[in-house]
Amino acid sequence: MAQPQVEGKWEGGGKDSRLYWKVRGEKQREIRARYDRLKPFLNERSRRLWAGNESLAFGRGGVRAVAEALGMSGQRVIAGRRELERGACEPASGKKERQRRTGGGRKRWVDHQPEMMQAIEQIVDPATRGDSHGTAEVEFEKPAQDQPGIKAAGMVGEREEHQPNSV
Repeated sequence: MAQPQVEGKWEGGGKDSRLYWKVRGEKQREIRARYDRLKPFLNERSRRLWAGNESLAFGRGGVRAVAEALGMSGQRVIAGRRELERGACEPASGKKERQRRTGGGRKRWVDHQPEMMQAIEQIVDPATRGDSHGTAEVEFEKPAQDQPGIKAAGMVGEREEHQPNSV
């Protein structure tokens, strides 16, 4: 049953916070639904900007609500908000543009320690290096069944007697 409304100013449901959490959860579901529709078309920067815009539209508590709804870091949402508040620094163009600056990422360890590669090459003999494609010609020792007195694992038969060579 619906309760009659009391005349007067609504005070935000301070006595019963369940209404706030219900509305917040509903808004979060709507945000998630919109995000899921757009996600395949968004790149890293546009996701951040979109999340920042949604947090601004949400109002107080928007950063946390949007971060929870989208499953992303609150810092990422804040960065998007800051970028929006600063204004557009790069015009949107139709051409393919880089998301990150060139030269980003971890440098190769060989660039930091070139002497390490030389040391490894001295330790590892070229004939013993692995060949993942099986193209290297490698000589193996004779199989065990060809050597007198040694029986290969899994072979059935009589044991060979080893006769010392007489010189």
